Amino acid sequence: MQSQDPVYSQNDPLLVDNSIISKKRDHWKTIAKIATVFIGILFITSEVVGKNNENKHDSLANQTLGDNATEANSLPPLHRTYFKTQIKSILLRPKPGQNSVKFTYDIIKNTYSHDNDDGSQVRPYVASNIERVVDKENNETYLHPEYPLEIAHIHWVFNVEIPGKSVEKILVQVPGIEHNADDEGEIYAKFAVNKTSNNIPMNKTMALDRNIDTVTMNIIIHKPIKFLKTNSKESSGVTFSIKVYWKTGKYPTPPVSSNTTTSKKFSTSSRSNDTELRRSEELKEQYGYIQLQPESGQNYVKFTYDIINNIYSHDNEDGSPVNPKQVFNIKRVVDEENNEAYIGQEALYRRSNMYWQFDLRNTGKNVEKVVVKMTGMDEITQYAGSVECCLNYLINCTDIPINESLTIEQYVGKLYIEITLHRPIKVLKTDVKGRKSVESFSIEVYWKDEPSYPLTTTTAVTEMNTTPKTIATSPTSKDPKLHLQYDNTTTTFTQEDKLIELRPTSEANYVKFWYNIVRNTYSQTHTNGSPVKPYLVANIERTIDTRLGEVFLHKKERSEHWASIAWFFNIDVKGKLVEKIIIRMSGIEELILNSGTTQIGENLNLISKSTRIPIEQNLTIDNPQLQVFFIMLHWSTDENQQMDARAFKTDLEDGINSESFSVEVFWKSKQDHNQTTISI
Repeated sequence: MQSQDPVYSQNDPLLVDNSIISKKRDHWKTIAKIATVFIGILFITSEVVGKNNENKHDSLANQTLGDNATEANSLPPLHRTYFKTQIKSILLRPKPGQNSVKFTYDIIKNTYSHDNDDGSQVRPYVASNIERVVDKENNETYLHPEYPLEIAHIHWVFNVEIPGKSVEKILVQVPGIEHNADDEGEIYAKFAVNKTSNNIPMNKTMALDRNIDTVTMNIIIHKPIKFLKTNSKESSGVTFSIKVYWKTGKYPTPPVSSNTTTSKKFSTSSRSNDTELRRSEELKEQYGYIQLQPESGQNYVKFTYDIINNIYSHDNEDGSPVNPKQVFNIKRVVDEENNEAYIGQEALYRRSNMYWQFDLRNTGKNVEKVVVKMTGMDEITQYAGSVECCLNYLINCTDIPINESLTIEQYVGKLYIEITLHRPIKVLKTDVKGRKSVESFSIEVYWKDEPSYPLTTTTAVTEMNTTPKTIATSPTSKDPKLHLQYDNTTTTFTQEDKLIELRPTSEANYVKFWYNIVRNTYSQTHTNGSPVKPYLVANIERTIDTRLGEVFLHKKERSEHWASIAWFFNIDVKGKLVEKIIIRMSGIEELILNSGTTQIGENLNLISKSTRIPIEQNLTIDNPQLQVFFIMLHWSTDENQQMDARAFKTDLEDGINSESFSVEVFWKSKQDHNQTTISI
């Protein structure tokens, strides 16, 4: 079987989640206002100093030694390099006849030891709020947060899976790591096996006894310091190196525990019940969904977590232990002396969160009801933290009542449970003495035997014009951004009161409409040949940032608290009914994370009932019974948030043929219409 790049989301536990970008606490607000002015002065200064070097901002490019020498001589006293990213992993493969390979990054020369397998330049997988700084006057090169009040992070992802071979050992080396304190920043590596990520020790060879396919290198900077500072006269410049050794053959697959039930999909937990071992165990992560499925002939399952023993009621479908998707700055404490067990912050007063993700979809069954309950949440307050249940990660969330159950009576495909802590409080707190176990939280799922929703990575919505029985939604992650400055060219949109007519092509009963932000073009024109335009444009402009090589939509006047752009579509076709609509948007993470929304709504009324469009997923609407609908992006901030969230953000080069958003419509003949519909 050929090795393939694993598919990641920006929320993968092997990477640091976007949610680690710090939420500003109340006592930072005054400091932030002063710092914004100061940072603006510094930023303008750096832009002036670096103006003649805009063509060198393609960071982490593999250049020849001669090129770097020329660049070093031409740099100003303080030069800043900004990082671009790639959405694929870096393939590590030994040369023919060898069984090892060593990958390095040199921060001084700004070069890698390898290219991608297609010959393109290697780039990190994630780079947020981080810059490489060259200080010629002091002979220093280092990493630094672009905006001092926010966490900076950068990650590389490596694919080490080779057919017929297994990784025997890994050596990760970071020269000079001892010069940085833990509270200032961190650098660490992880590998993935059986859906669980594990740390790799620094500067020490780690032997493996399991098949692995992925390794990540992670750098996080907590404070505005010169991180991994390197002296160009005293150091080789190698910031980190990863050496991987392979051997022929695969490790045997660990047998599934005999303590499982007869279900092939979902088994009761086989974790050890050794009390001393369980109570000292640290929290781990897994990058797969926890699959919840009932036993054969049943339509019910109850999933529980016991914080005292760190044990779940079930294992994953492959027999591996269940773990959260992400654990960031969170620790589990079992304190026998003070008679308590709880979840708390590892580094106090820093952004902390953990979440679990569940897949409830089952062939031949629909979810009828979900009941979620958490105990020991008395210290949760508006400013101390939150615990939420989400039907789509980061959107469609609601607070779980303190020590009460939350009941969801609608179709649920995927479910996310997230705990976020802003202050050093204790959650899932319970007494320890006299207790062998505790039910810290539970999820009860009830199914009914009906044709199931498609088992695809889509958010399904049926009968949009039927009032759904749904839970209340509440705002989720809000990550204020400081003002961004762009070396840019801008395009101002014009609007027109004209619907975009979508019609099926020939006998296909299908059409696809799309918008490309790089070319600023649509897939079709109006029926009279005139160009398509948005129906509504308010305080929106398209910007090309030549410094970062990106293009995006954002607010034209950042001091304004809102902005919107919307397109209206007419899909009414004589003799046909709309069977399905599929909508997808890309590059909208920053907008969603900063209190913005992306939505599809009924008719021509912008305040009519609407459904949110998820991040990088299809929104599928079956039997919508619509003739006219709109798609809208909306920016909304309060008076204390001076952010500039970007939407449809894409790389100028890579996005030349991308679809910023797309609308697919499927029709069927009226005589083929089945009058029986399903409501949620």
